[in-house]
Amino acid sequence: MSYFEKGLELFRETQFEKAAELFIKALEEDSNNSEIYNYLGISKQALGFFEEAVNYYSKGIAIDENYAELYYNRADCKCNLGYYEEAIKDYDKVIELMPNHSKAYDDRGFAKGNLGYYKEAVKDIDKAIILDGNNIDAYIDRAFIKLMSGKYIEAIDDYKKVLELDDTEIHAYNGIGDVKRNMGLYEEAITYYNKVLELSHANSSYAYNNIGICKIGLGMYNEAIIDINKALEIYNEYTDAYNNRAIAEYRLELYKESIEDCSIAINLSPQYFYAYNNRGNSKSAL
Repeated sequence: MSYFEKGLELFRETQFEKAAELFIKALEEDSNNSEIYNYLGISKQALGFFEEAVNYYSKGIAIDENYAELYYNRADCKCNLGYYEEAIKDYDKVIELMPNHSKAYDDRGFAKGNLGYYKEAVKDIDKAIILDGNNIDAYIDRAFIKLMSGKYIEAIDDYKKVLELDDTEIHAYNGIGDVKRNMGLYEEAITYYNKVLELSHANSSYAYNNIGICKIGLGMYNEAIIDINKALEIYNEYTDAYNNRAIAEYRLELYKESIEDCSIAINLSPQYFYAYNNRGNSKSAL
C-alpha cells in the first residue's frame, strides 16, 4: 500500500494530522500529483492551518489548472482568512469549469455579502438554490445576507425554509433569534435561542450570550449576567460576551466590574471600539 493510500485511510477516519504526514511522504514519491496536494490541503484546512492549505492547493493548481475542487477548496480557505476578493476569483474559476456547481455560487454570494455587495450576493445565492433546491447552506447564507441588509421578514422566510428541510438545524433557530432581537422582539428571540440550547445540549455560547443581550433589552440585568456567565464558561475568550456583561454591570451601577470586563474584551480584541466606549462610560460614572 502506497503512502497516499495509507493517508487516505487515515483521512477517512478524520485523523488529519497523521494523514497529512503520509501525504507529504507521498509527494516525495510523486511530486506532480495534484490529487495528493488536494487531500493534503483539505487535511491542513481541517486542522485550521488555512495559509498552509492555500499553499498546497496552489501547488496542485500549478499542476492541473482545470481541477475545480482545488479552486473551490482554496476559495473556502481564503474566506476563512477574510480574503474575500481573492476567494471570489477562485469561485469564478470553479463556476467557469463547473457551471452547475451550486455550492460555488452560494459561497461566492456569501463572500460578496461579507464585502457589503448584498444585491450581487443574493443573486448568486438565488442561482445556487435554483441549481439545488435542497442546498440548506444556501438558504442559511441568503437569510444572513437579508438580515445584514435589514430585510428581516425575508430573512425569517429563508430560515423557516431551512427548518422545513431540517428541523434540527441550529443555525436557523439562531438566525431567527437574531432577526427577532434586531427587531426588538426580545421575548420571541429568547424562545428561539432556547431551542438552540435544547438541540445542542446547552453547549452554545452564542445562544447564551444572545439571551443575555435580550435580557439586557428587557431590563433584566442580573439574569442577563447569569446567561452571559454561562456563555463564558463554554468559551472564555468570547469578546462580545465580556462587553455585554460590562453593559449589564454598568446598568446595575457596578462600574468597577464593568471596567474590568471591558478591559478583558480590549485585551482579546484591541480594535473592539465598543468596549473602549463602554469602559469610558463606566469610568465617567465612577
